[in-house]
Amino acid sequence: IDLPTILHLHLGDRDPTAGRIHRMQIRSAPRKAQQVRKIPSQVHLDHMLRHIHQMRIRSDSGPITNTELRPDGTHSSDADSERSQQPNPDRDNAAVSSTMTFESDRSGLSTVVRGGTVLTTPAALRLEQELDKLTTELGKMFACVTKIVKRRDPEWDTNAAANHSSKRTWESDACEWETAVAKYGPDVEYVQENLILGIKHYELDQSQHRFKACIVALGDNVRDIYGRLVEEDQLHGRPITLEGSRALDCYAGLQPGGDCQTADADGAYLQARLKGRPNVICLPREFRTQSELQMRCPVHLLYMAIYGLTRSNSDWEDHADDRLLLKDWLQARDIERPIFKKEYNGHIVGMGRFVDDFKLAGHKPVLPLAWAEIFECFDFADPPQPVSRFVGSEEILSRDHADVATCLVNQDAYIDTLTRKYMDEIGAYRLPRYDTPAVKLAASDVSSMSETGPFASNCGTYVGAGLWIARNSRPEISFAVGWLGRYTTKWTKRQDAALHRLMGYLAATQTSALRLVLNPVDVQQRTLRLVLWVDSDWATDPDTRRSTSGAVLQLVGSHGTRATFAWRSHRQGATALSAPDAEVTAMAEGLKRHGIYAQDLFEFLLGYRIPVDIMTGSATGIAAIDDAYGVLKDMKRTQGVPLSWLHDVSLDPDNNIKKTSTDDILADVMAKALEKNKFQHFSRLLGVYPHG
Repeated sequence: IDLPTILHLHLGDRDPTAGRIHRMQIRSAPRKAQQVRKIPSQVHLDHMLRHIHQMRIRSDSGPITNTELRPDGTHSSDADSERSQQPNPDRDNAAVSSTMTFESDRSGLSTVVRGGTVLTTPAALRLEQELDKLTTELGKMFACVTKIVKRRDPEWDTNAAANHSSKRTWESDACEWETAVAKYGPDVEYVQENLILGIKHYELDQSQHRFKACIVALGDNVRDIYGRLVEEDQLHGRPITLEGSRALDCYAGLQPGGDCQTADADGAYLQARLKGRPNVICLPREFRTQSELQMRCPVHLLYMAIYGLTRSNSDWEDHADDRLLLKDWLQARDIERPIFKKEYNGHIVGMGRFVDDFKLAGHKPVLPLAWAEIFECFDFADPPQPVSRFVGSEEILSRDHADVATCLVNQDAYIDTLTRKYMDEIGAYRLPRYDTPAVKLAASDVSSMSETGPFASNCGTYVGAGLWIARNSRPEISFAVGWLGRYTTKWTKRQDAALHRLMGYLAATQTSALRLVLNPVDVQQRTLRLVLWVDSDWATDPDTRRSTSGAVLQLVGSHGTRATFAWRSHRQGATALSAPDAEVTAMAEGLKRHGIYAQDLFEFLLGYRIPVDIMTGSATGIAAIDDAYGVLKDMKRTQGVPLSWLHDVSLDPDNNIKKTSTDDILADVMAKALEKNKFQHFSRLLGVYPHG
């Protein structure tokens, strides 16, 4: 979330005997508060920020000591000069975020603030009202409502505390830091812990909100015995890709009576042992016992992988792989590591894993057998459910009377939140309706190319959100978003105009979804084909004269079914000397990243290899590939594309390069901005239709 000040507000217990508790957490971001864009609504953001940053308010009994907040979030004091190499939990926490707790008792006289500042109750209430306005009027992407759980709160007995105690995440007995160094050796590392409670799926309806609590290690602040920052081993797990997840959706649709189901592992990292050097943790004060509160720096030896440490994801992935392999699941290690398969009663079940989210696809009657085996390996909080939401998108799998499957993938709620945020920022009640997300690029006047645009400071928010939408459910906007992504560090008014058009198009087509249609008969008769459409524009970008490669990969059946499996819009790394040069580069990129990958993955799931038809409009490019050392032989150095590799690939009988009319190349929508009729035609061929 690109907001200069991230605010967390909770209104606590309303029991009249307990009084009213106000809690607020403030984290300072790199930009100064004075640089916040003025929102053209009735939210007095500047008034609220004065309350937060000045922090100079007198109580009814007289003046109170002022506490100064530094830009890095630490508190200034005379003790700052006396720093020790001894780890300091309070100082380490302050380096990440400055946290202040406001509490008011029934007397209404004062509100205690951690850090030495006191607010009167009326002042705290005014601050609360401003935060309420911010949350209500600016929307969910501007304020994240959460609660910092305290020991005295009724929510303290949450899964977070239960998980860590039951799974023995750390050693129960604490010791002083010096004792830990002597006990575990000079390689021991020190890390601070924080408790986080958040709301998952917050952009959706309130009925779908999920409260998740966990203890998180401050992985960017791991220290050795000398107090120096430790550079951790760069071990990272690799979750399932969007293409891999979409492949499981397609596989479910291709199975007779197939279904796709998901389940969420409970505290996934906490089920895996932490490897590597010994780590000791310093718990938040809320988790410490009475004896630990008397210690200077109580630490516990960490047993299990915990959220926040760099290597925890890798340790969890290794643990999950080992448990599944022991159950005789087969892993697509050379294709995509998080994808597995296993046979039950003559039917193959495919499985994918996105960190702690498990997704199974296959013949519906045998899925309970697979889930029962997986539940023996891992702990799950809830039973498996038919797929409805996975990796940030909503999915609906249905079948008609002929068993033809249709999978709808949409992000309506996410798009609605994004466009509302944009409208609030520009002060508009509605956006113009555009039929296309981009217009043809042309050399603009000098002023619009050089003047910095108003959205230069937060353009990354919209570009990142647009890329997430384009990669997940709306392939037709890939070129428009990709073009904007090239200018995040040199944003001008021209990009502002392009962003405005993109937001208007998304608002007008909010209910559109990606539709995957598949027929199990194509697998039974082996008539399924992969069709890879490739295209490029040639040096049409007026700024760089680079070409843009476009690729679309579809599963096409013999009975009129079509499922867009993967797509790509990417600026080439070197300037193409000719149109065939750009076309061959686009073909190589599409075949390497999507075509061969899809062939291998579906061969792993289906048990036989699906042929690939490579559709291009360049006859010269095809001739150069057939010749291998023709007029484009210089491409090995200029574009990094050896024609001999493409020539060898074309000799495979399962790979067929075909010439088609340039007007019919579906990948055209990935390489350039198109006029309305052609764009809408290609959008329908991609499978993007309104739904609901």
